[in-house]
This record gives sequence, C-alpha cells and structure tokens, in this order.
Amino acid sequence: MESFEQKILSDIFDVYFDGAEINKWDIIQKTVAKKDTYKENYYNRYFVKKLTKYLEEENYINMEGFIRFRLSDYRWKLYDRLCETIEEYYIEQEYKEFVSLLKMYIDERPPMIDLLHIKPCHDGNFSLYDFRKEKIDISIEKNSSCNQIEFFLTKDDMLLSILIALTPRRIIWHNTEILKNNNLQNTLKEVFGDRFSICDECDFCKK
Repeated sequence: MESFEQKILSDIFDVYFDGAEINKWDIIQKTVAKKDTYKENYYNRYFVKKLTKYLEEENYINMEGFIRFRLSDYRWKLYDRLCETIEEYYIEQEYKEFVSLLKMYIDERPPMIDLLHIKPCHDGNFSLYDFRKEKIDISIEKNSSCNQIEFFLTKDDMLLSILIALTPRRIIWHNTEILKNNNLQNTLKEVFGDRFSICDECDFCKK
C-alpha cells in the first residue's frame, strides 16, 4: 500500500508542484510517514472495496485509469496531505532562515550585559534577573505604535525580542518545569548557542 501511495503522490506532485524548489522524493517520504491509524485503515478498506468492485466489472486492471477515475476521493485526500507536508516544509525553512539571521545579528553585537537569569511564571510571563539575581524591570513605552506591535506579539516573542536587545553573554534558565511549551527553549538554544543553559535545580529556583 505504501508504494502504491508513493506512485499516486508522485503523479500529484508532477501535476501540481512540478518546478517547485523542493526535493520531490523527500516530500513524498514525509507525506507517506504522516499516518493517522484510523484514517489509514478506512482508506485501506476503501481501496480494497473499490478494487474488488472494479475486478468484478473488468477482465483486466488498467491501474492508471483505476487510480484516476475510481479512486478520485483517495487522490484528493493524498493531495491534501501532500499540500500540508509542503506547507510545513516551507514554514521550517523560514524558521531556519529566521534563526540564522538572529544568530548572525547576535554574533556581531557586543554583549550588553554579562549574565541574565530567566524564571518563567505560572501565568505565562517571565521574570528577568541580573548577575546579582536582582530583578530587572523591562518595560515597553506605552505609546500607540508599541501597543500595536505588542498586540501581535506573544509573551514568548516579547521575551525573545528583549534577549536579542540585551544580547547577554550568558543566559541561565531556571524552573524549567513551569514552562509548558519547550519550543521557546529550543529556539533560544539555537539562537544563543553555548550562551544559553538550563539550570537543573538550584537555591534560586526554589525562591
């Protein structure tokens, strides 16, 4: 069934995405790997049912005609899955480019502060502390333009923007168990590299 899907996906790719600057077979492999067990079982039964009916009516099987005319619903399902994989690919490429630009920017800037401690809060906010472990008050001037920008930024985005502006020489993340979304930590690791570290547990974490 998997090789059968690859054949259909290859045909769909050639029709709708020929000329796209992406690796065709890499995309197809990722699409085939994205399986929903319930849906896969449903379409396996759907395929067998259609094939059985086709063989009852015909003495031989024209596979290309069978796929194109008898499995149109299945083809559209695979088309949707292929589109989803391609969209995810472009999002991933944009993210990698974004991280690369941030790394270049940070590497070219001298550190504004030596050490920064980050403690996440249960409400989704973050508290920042200097090398003395004294709280740093970071505030955005409340003018109309800043309010408009803040409206489109998440709390994670705001933290990343602050860290890029401060460009710390070292960043230590505390109370990691409070953070529900590890994507932020992963982004900070990629952007700041060896500058970023996670504290296992220290006295400051317990405060």
